[in-house]
Amino acid sequence: MGAKGLAGAVLALSVFAALVLQVPSQFGDASDAAEVARSWDRPDEQYRAILGDVPYDLLRLADAALPRDAVVLLVTPGSNVRHREYTMFHRALYFLAPRPVHWITPAPGDGTWEARWWRTAPTTAASICAEARRTGATHILLLDLGAPTPPCPEAAWDIRPLPGGTLVALQLPAAGATAESAGSGLTPAWPLQLALALAVPLLLGGALVAAFLWWDPRLTGVHRLVLAWIFGTGAVTLLEFGLGALGVPREMRMAALLALAVVAGVVAWQATGRRRAPALPHRARLRSIGPVTGALLVVIGAQVALVALLALGRPLSIWDGWAVWGMKARAIFLDGGVTETIYADPTRASTLLDYPLHVPLLESWVYTWLGTPDDRLVGVIGTATFASLLGFCYAAMRRWGATLAASLAVAAVIGAIPFVWRIAAGGFADVAVALLLTVAAVHLVAWLEDGARGDLLIAVAAAGLLGWTKKEGLVLWIVLIIVVGLVAVVGRDDGLRRRARRAVPALLLGGIVLSGGWWLFVIVNGVEDVTYGPLLPAIVESAGRIPTILSMLAAMLVWREWSYVWVVAAVLAAIALVQFVRSSRPRGVSAMSVLPATAALSLVALSAAFIATTFEPYTAQIESAGYRLALQVLPITVLWIGRRIWTGSEDPSRVGHADEGIRPSGSAPAAAEPSAPSRAVAGQA
Repeated sequence: MGAKGLAGAVLALSVFAALVLQVPSQFGDASDAAEVARSWDRPDEQYRAILGDVPYDLLRLADAALPRDAVVLLVTPGSNVRHREYTMFHRALYFLAPRPVHWITPAPGDGTWEARWWRTAPTTAASICAEARRTGATHILLLDLGAPTPPCPEAAWDIRPLPGGTLVALQLPAAGATAESAGSGLTPAWPLQLALALAVPLLLGGALVAAFLWWDPRLTGVHRLVLAWIFGTGAVTLLEFGLGALGVPREMRMAALLALAVVAGVVAWQATGRRRAPALPHRARLRSIGPVTGALLVVIGAQVALVALLALGRPLSIWDGWAVWGMKARAIFLDGGVTETIYADPTRASTLLDYPLHVPLLESWVYTWLGTPDDRLVGVIGTATFASLLGFCYAAMRRWGATLAASLAVAAVIGAIPFVWRIAAGGFADVAVALLLTVAAVHLVAWLEDGARGDLLIAVAAAGLLGWTKKEGLVLWIVLIIVVGLVAVVGRDDGLRRRARRAVPALLLGGIVLSGGWWLFVIVNGVEDVTYGPLLPAIVESAGRIPTILSMLAAMLVWREWSYVWVVAAVLAAIALVQFVRSSRPRGVSAMSVLPATAALSLVALSAAFIATTFEPYTAQIESAGYRLALQVLPITVLWIGRRIWTGSEDPSRVGHADEGIRPSGSAPAAAEPSAPSRAVAGQA
């Protein structure tokens, strides 16, 4: 068997193992989701199933009865404070948004993360009334408890028993008010409304991509569509935030963005007509898909369908998806924009008030078009982002000269990782961060190798949106700047170093322009960071955590759920380092070193957050969040594995561009297949 045949065999074995390892969990999740989705026409039943022992009817009836300006005091019995009552408090924040919700319980505090959100107080009438006066509460919501007796002396309290508890208030609507069905706000035209909500960012993004490609029209098909989604959603949320800050009403913002999208679509269409994308030399091969390629296409289609099933047709159910991102989106929609509820309500500090608003604003954008905060449909965002991540990884491999099967295999391996598809379906921001980092890093490599200005613009825009998407995005943006700065010093040739020096200030400017507005807003408004303290003092005070952090993260990276991607990456990195050290004429690092260097430095930098975290116990945060930090750099790691195995080298001269019709400016079209062995993602298992 020749080298190419051996590589193909390893590839097939690797992909097969990576996919099969995850099949049981995929079937389990799909079965659970399908069971809930069957009740689509009965949304209240879906919510009851999702909330379990948290009384959904109590929350929905209270929401229907409470005025918009109410201040709520939640009283729980203290019998199951860390689970049922803790969830009840956060669900009250969610369903009663945008109202403030204070929480008291007789359970004693112990300094842990959960205990920071409740105040210890007995459930006697005197104590409850004292807490109501202290918090300025206008209503008391009691879980599994009756009304305080006797009533508070300074007011005649009206009492309403509800399923699972009691609502006490100064004034209530007439008896008999009932909760609105969770999904009754949808109109029969909701599929069209949802399509329009997605069309606006795609049209805006298409125009931006056309503008980027004016300098270098080198992208085709899937690649352009993915970039249109990324930059279009970024444009929508930045404009929503900016126009809202200027006091523009929601209806006017919606109309302005729709009109802008129509104009942008026309401009993009005309620009595409004037500057045709290069023809694909191997387009004919797509007409005769072989069994391996066909199987991989089916696998990727099934992965996207799985995410759609988990994300759509049922309420948000994974904690951070609804308790952080979804809660903010709901409040933004109900308030008509970004208000103090989002960044200044101390009762909502657990939602991480200083976190950027890209994902919540995008979800509230969908709610605006639907006319109701039906969280069973915002999963379309996570589904589109997941599909975009797989599509971009496929397009990147094709651009580097990999075969169709190898490119699909890389995408399939990424899509098979449970952390990727579960987080994408859960409404988190981590997959969006991973997508932005991947786009930025891959196009930085392209800029450093070829010097095409369009690649630099795309990389700068994607990197600039990182800090607008998640707090960790700021760290990733800084890491990219540091890595490119190092390439500017130790790059293997003058041209590479010169292009790296040009990229550093561009990346810095892009981050300031696209993400700086939010962080300036945070500073000006004194928004509190309740999660992390200053890093340098924490290193001195909590240095003893470092061995535990390192051992826990190392153990996490070899979990079978990663399909052993990190093990393969470590082995390849060690081989590459040995080859570099033993080289008789070391010439410095290549442009491709940006991918592994960014992944490694990001893991180190992001892990440092566990030293400064105020979460107690901090080991619980590592268990609940460590894998999400690794997820953010997973795609660039797998792409680096794919390109290194495909080319057998990091030397860009050995990478073919023919499959995507992409080549350095001024060079002749490639006429044949690259001579490098076809070895994408070998060793994944």
